[in-house]
Amino acid sequence: PMVDWADDIAAVCVASTIVEGGFEYDGKRLAALDEDACREFFASVKGKVDAVAISCVFSTVRNDDELRVAEIAREVLGDDVRVSISSEIGSMGLIERENATILNAALNHVAQRFTEGFAQSLEDKGVTNAEVYLSQNDGTLMTMEHARRYPILTIACGPTNSIRGASYLTKQDDAIVIDVGGTTTDLGVLAHGFPRESGVAVTIGGVRTNFRMPDVISIGLGGGSIVRILEDDGCGNVKVSVGPDSVGYAITERALVFGGDTMTTTDIAVRLGMAEVGNPELVSELPLEVAQAALAEIRTL
Repeated sequence: PMVDWADDIAAVCVASTIVEGGFEYDGKRLAALDEDACREFFASVKGKVDAVAISCVFSTVRNDDELRVAEIAREVLGDDVRVSISSEIGSMGLIERENATILNAALNHVAQRFTEGFAQSLEDKGVTNAEVYLSQNDGTLMTMEHARRYPILTIACGPTNSIRGASYLTKQDDAIVIDVGGTTTDLGVLAHGFPRESGVAVTIGGVRTNFRMPDVISIGLGGGSIVRILEDDGCGNVKVSVGPDSVGYAITERALVFGGDTMTTTDIAVRLGMAEVGNPELVSELPLEVAQAALAEIRTL
């Protein structure tokens, strides 16, 4: 498990084991499930973990053993421990499916925190009787409890919201959608009213996975991307860098057009007359050659 993971990410795993069991590609049993080994392992980590990932060979064909091991996990560890099983998360392909399942289990704390925080925010605003749904990365919705069980399905739900929103607003079912945010620009495909799903393995934090993900390309360019002058000889020869770091949500505090001290792509757009944001006077003295060099760099990204 986690053979190709970076050490700092793999450190999330308290313990792992391999037990006999599983099935062949045609559903025939490969080996009898060693339930005693399962119980022994779960007993050894009791009180040390709050989430478990279970992956079995060819479980997308037949997941009997995964379901049985999940039952044993709940018997030994209790119902408070979250159990992720690979047949509910990934597709065919042992390593990538296993990786996706481990990542899903590792997101347990994050899922609990963001769902509880979201519910509390609504309650603070007096919204107490509404049914609450969160976005999934396939363009559909899920309940709060579903998000707690499968937090990995919220990854990339931002771009999918934009893709679905574009369909709703334009009444178009097939299109290319560009979502320009503060840090990245995401390009996705709208197919029959929904985000097109990626047909290849997706890497998340350097980990290869094969669960469903939208076919989205992200570029490190957004409205808050930081522009730096690398070279300026005073004779019009200017070299700049754009991003990939960004001021993000602090753009209204840090961008020049809002009285800040950090040059961003938004400032460049305002200086060149391409946008009307903030106070244009605050970038009126920004050298035109710097703005043009930044625009040229942006076009290469």
